[in-house]
Amino acid sequence: LPLVVEGSVPTLFFCVSRNENKIEACGTATRGTTCAIEKTALCRIISILSENEEFPDGSDEISSETREEEQPEQDLLFGEVEIFQTACGIEATMVFPYEAKTLHELALHEFAMKRYDDALDCWAQALGYGDDRLQPYILWNLVKLHLEMGPTSEEHRRAAEMHFENLRPYLQSMQLDGPTGNVLEFLVEQKEWEASVRVAESLGVDTQVLARIYFEQSLGSERPLELLELALSHRPQGKLRRQVYAALIQAHSAICSYERALELSKEQFPCLESKTDIANAYYHEAEIFVALGRTEEAMATLEKSLALLPKSPSLLQAKADLLYLLGKLEESVKLYETVLSMLKDPLEQTKILYTLGRIYHKTGQALKASTYYQRELQTTQKACGENHLECSRIYHEMARCFDDACDYERAINCCEKALKVERLHLPQATGSRRKEVLALIRESKNRIGRIYYKKGDFDSALQSTFGENNALDNEDT
Repeated sequence: LPLVVEGSVPTLFFCVSRNENKIEACGTATRGTTCAIEKTALCRIISILSENEEFPDGSDEISSETREEEQPEQDLLFGEVEIFQTACGIEATMVFPYEAKTLHELALHEFAMKRYDDALDCWAQALGYGDDRLQPYILWNLVKLHLEMGPTSEEHRRAAEMHFENLRPYLQSMQLDGPTGNVLEFLVEQKEWEASVRVAESLGVDTQVLARIYFEQSLGSERPLELLELALSHRPQGKLRRQVYAALIQAHSAICSYERALELSKEQFPCLESKTDIANAYYHEAEIFVALGRTEEAMATLEKSLALLPKSPSLLQAKADLLYLLGKLEESVKLYETVLSMLKDPLEQTKILYTLGRIYHKTGQALKASTYYQRELQTTQKACGENHLECSRIYHEMARCFDDACDYERAINCCEKALKVERLHLPQATGSRRKEVLALIRESKNRIGRIYYKKGDFDSALQSTFGENNALDNEDT
């Protein structure tokens, strides 16, 4: 297929042969001409050849030649259109409507030949024609092109993201032709899960890739169970398999599907490798047994976990919690004290101190409980400041202890300290925070009133409840 362009007069020869690359020749000729009509004609020829269409007369060989004669420029234009008609068998009025499509098809050819700059130029021109039907496919190919031109280039990456944003509205309804591995990775990063699955399936990728897509999709989904089960069905391996099992167990536990969670927990052990992973699996299985009311099995499972990590504070605390649940208070308290001595984080320490205070208070040892609350208060003040609102809660716990122990003066003192902290927070508190602070203030004043009432000091009881600052403290929010 030789195609010769001599100056401004095109001489077009088509000697169709199955042994020659007709599209390649037309593409070469198109890049070599500056005439818009010639470009359009050649692009349309490429379109016909790409679609394997026969020429209008059904022949396998077309030969056409025109030569320029001296005539006005307008006649020359029609002469070039005539060449186009001869070669392609279409009406002259259809030249320009085909421009975007033919540019798109030429760009596809250039892309396939890895002439990326030429492909980019053709697609950029095609976009300018505003063909709504063709635009999504041009955008899709521009995304692919930029990802191939520079998968690690920030400039090409931004260009791909820009075109992709314009493509999003069409993504679910269009066919995603010719995807690549770079495109699949890009779609996953963009969280376009349905498109990612379609592309992965069309590429015939390893099932691990699909498992990863379904797992990633489940993390922000309203239907995680369905997606996680799909991920598991693709037989993920290694770390991904462990992640899928852990997420499935958590998801089933969240909806109280404990039997299925227990089944999955037992299934996962063959894929666990490290002692930490196995110990954590036993710990979560123990939690499932507790939820099912099977506390003895929970303790046995927790012991397996501790056999692997005997000095883990979280596992020891879990055992202490379970001992308390089983009514073994002395063992529970002893173990909590052990955990407390191991902890370095003040906030973690306050949780254990609060738990110990609650245990002693519930067993009728109010003054003993108050000592733990006092330690919790000191730790909180040191870590968060003396007027932190959490200090107010601890003062209330201490006041309950002293109230139950009939130590009314100390109980009132704790309530007044709580009230002072609460009033410091009220001016800057807004919204739900303000409601919380006002509720604490009312609780402090009511408790003071009740304690004075117990003492028989009725005037002080009325004054504490209905005295000064009452209008602000009882603001109706």
